[in-house]
Amino acid sequence: MVTSTSDGQRRICSKKELARIFRGDILEGRLNAESSVEVYTKNDKGQWDKNTRPLSQFATGYFKLRVLYEPVWAHAMAGLGWGAMIGIALKFLDSLIGLGLVNPALALAFLGWTVFFIAFSKNLLVGAAVLYVLYRVCRDLKVDLFTPGISLSVAIVTITGLILGGPPGMAIGGAIGLLRKPYLTLAPDAKPERKLLAWKVFILPLLASIGLWWFYLGVFCPWAIHFLSAQ
Repeated sequence: MVTSTSDGQRRICSKKELARIFRGDILEGRLNAESSVEVYTKNDKGQWDKNTRPLSQFATGYFKLRVLYEPVWAHAMAGLGWGAMIGIALKFLDSLIGLGLVNPALALAFLGWTVFFIAFSKNLLVGAAVLYVLYRVCRDLKVDLFTPGISLSVAIVTITGLILGGPPGMAIGGAIGLLRKPYLTLAPDAKPERKLLAWKVFILPLLASIGLWWFYLGVFCPWAIHFLSAQ
């Protein structure tokens, strides 16, 4: 990525270095949201392609830059991401323990499917190797590798974790952003954030969290326990 500052300096950096290098120039007024950034990427043929975009398009993807323009929303979106990851991790652990109490073989198959999807998303060969090992283990344990309830459980856990973890994370992040906003340094060209900010980043996510968790604990969990006990 290449850009020129208002005082004639040239900035060249990779995608990973963008936030660190551009932040100081934004605070000093040498770059603003409308500054043009030239993006160079290699295509499948090994040739360089060039695109020009305003800096504002990149700011939303980096917390250190977005917080200069939208401090509350930057914290809310960061909280949403962290909440989703924590929610997935906790739901995975909960499901693994629950299956282990009912049938250890099913818990092992569930763990194997999770490892397979993670490995497959990183490397096809590694994913294939994991699937082969999973097949051999499930065959020895006499567990159907392709049982729909097992193969779909990873997707269910991921979606459930996102739903249960995302809104609470956003509410916490939004609250932190609202508290920190008066003490944060903003970009010289920063504009006022959106209207009804507290409702959008804290109150509505909090109400959604309460409703979703009530449904999960009061409706879904009793049904899931009854379903697993019947298997």
